[in-house]
Amino acid sequence: MHKKEGGRPVSMPAAFHRSDRGIAIAAVGESYIAATGSPEKETRGSRVVALDLTKGMLVVCMVIYHSLNYSTQRQLGFKYLAFLPPSFILITGFLLSSIYLARYTLNDWGLHGRLIARGLKLLLLFTVLNVLVQKFVGHALRGQVPGLAYFWGHWFDTYVSGNGRIAVFEVLLPIAYLLLLAPVLLVINRVHWIVLPVLTVAVMATLVILEYQGIAWFNPQLLSAGLAGMLLGRVPLQRLNRLGDFRIVALVIYGACFACAYTLGENYLLQFLGAVLALALFYGISVKLSPGTWIAKRVQMLGRYSLIAYVGQIMILQTVSRWIGHPEPDSVLLLIMFASALIFTSVLVEGTDWLRPRVNAADVAYKVVFG
Repeated sequence: MHKKEGGRPVSMPAAFHRSDRGIAIAAVGESYIAATGSPEKETRGSRVVALDLTKGMLVVCMVIYHSLNYSTQRQLGFKYLAFLPPSFILITGFLLSSIYLARYTLNDWGLHGRLIARGLKLLLLFTVLNVLVQKFVGHALRGQVPGLAYFWGHWFDTYVSGNGRIAVFEVLLPIAYLLLLAPVLLVINRVHWIVLPVLTVAVMATLVILEYQGIAWFNPQLLSAGLAGMLLGRVPLQRLNRLGDFRIVALVIYGACFACAYTLGENYLLQFLGAVLALALFYGISVKLSPGTWIAKRVQMLGRYSLIAYVGQIMILQTVSRWIGHPEPDSVLLLIMFASALIFTSVLVEGTDWLRPRVNAADVAYKVVFG
């Protein structure tokens, strides 16, 4: 590639929602620094530390979310952490326009090929994981997965609308679709500054109207968050770092948004706004954190390997839930489940990071599956 120089409290709407199956990750790739001249404390090597820390915080929230999914009140995860699904896809869109466009030229076909390959890889990963679950463990998942024949028979509900509620790891799909559309979207982003905003507003307005009419498709709604993320990616990182001075403001506005959604019920726009505010808060905190502390390093590592962290935490939660069942949300057993998932996930990503530079086969395997 050629680098450039320069509802009600207990209701759960379809908007961005999957009741208990999975929150995916910004799988577009690593969070690399896009421009020269950034303060050294904000980068380590070529990475944007604040972005890694932000994704790491989202991973921790994701462990809480999924732990609640395995409790006796699975709706609590979405009720209190509804911002998670669109947050990761917002980051994916942000990386597309902020990082990739700053590093590569649009006529670099290697860039387009890389994005399409990653999109296809995620699509394949989603399909393989679902085939395995539907075939081997579907009937053990509390009756939520009806089987392989039913899964294929309702492919439209899974791969197009996203409202089938019969698949696992569903949020991988809109991320895959965003990456597959990325070459076209990147060109649109460069045609004229107004084209992408008009397209994004048109798409979101259409989705609002459809939701009002009772049609709320999960995959297109999440995909629209990726478009909005590309718009946010136009903001220079140096200017974005000013969010560190507005952490309290972001927290207060997010609290107001959460209270509104809690009282009136979640909808597409409220959940999207919550995701934007949550990301502003997490990024503002990340900018102010010292990257050299032990906790910051652990959180940053979770952000670097957010995809493998996602898969790993589901594995351990499945295992632990078979031992202890599905505890009450305010029980010590749920705390044990959460701690087990977080520790296992951290060990998994730390081990992956340690192994890759030392064992070539491990590095190749990681790149083939997750890279």
